[in-house]
Amino acid sequence: MSHKKYLNLRIFTMGIGFLLNVGFIVCCVLAILNSKNDALMSVLIPIIISFASIAAIFCVLFGRIFCGFLCPLGFFQDILFKITEKLHLPKLNRDSRFMRFINLFNWVFLGIFLVCVIALIVLLFFPDTLNKISIPFFIVFIIPVVMIVLNSMARRFFCNVCPLGTFIGLFRKISIVNIKKKPDSCIYCGACYEACPMRIKKIFIENKSHDISSINCIYCGECIKKCPKDNALSISILNKTIYSSSKKEFLKMQHEFVSTSKEKNNLNGKK
Repeated sequence: MSHKKYLNLRIFTMGIGFLLNVGFIVCCVLAILNSKNDALMSVLIPIIISFASIAAIFCVLFGRIFCGFLCPLGFFQDILFKITEKLHLPKLNRDSRFMRFINLFNWVFLGIFLVCVIALIVLLFFPDTLNKISIPFFIVFIIPVVMIVLNSMARRFFCNVCPLGTFIGLFRKISIVNIKKKPDSCIYCGACYEACPMRIKKIFIENKSHDISSINCIYCGECIKKCPKDNALSISILNKTIYSSSKKEFLKMQHEFVSTSKEKNNLNGKK
């Protein structure tokens, strides 16, 4: 599979995922607000339970491929980053020290996330407790604003601290999706690390293990796209490779980039 096909598959599934997740959220809100409507609840509760069960099974089996292919927030982040790239806005330097600091928040937010899940379940079955919950307005307002600003400066920044993604990543050992590396083919150029929106250094420095799946990997394929060596990096499902690095693909993209740059320079020169 070429990177273009892989990217198109991601765009298609993320659009579908966005619609499904919005539908799920709407069902949850309707269930909380209309808990006394027995007829409506008899329809909504089975839908919510079925969707949540299917999503849970999918995430256990496929790991954080959910983040790269189905997550509506991921879809929003990708669009936002594309816009900021076109505007040439300044980008955040996420070096190793910075990422170690950020990764500490994974576990804090995971704890908060689990509490919120429990609270949501309580609200679904005991909606009267909603009147007893008070959340300061500034928290509701400031968190999305901060995340939008940070995501405009670094691709998929929220994914680095996303509690749901971290929780799904805990099941990576039993996931049927893996990212693999052939150390003998790797030239350790660091292109994969620079391309990775999650800033996973293991993919660059690993020189022994063939399976380099990480709790943070969202299987976006950017590392494979930037790898200049045949089959040095690959993504597989049930040990069957679906996408691997290609020297031919890499050189083709480099040629397209150079050609595009020349065209832009010529247009700017004419102006």
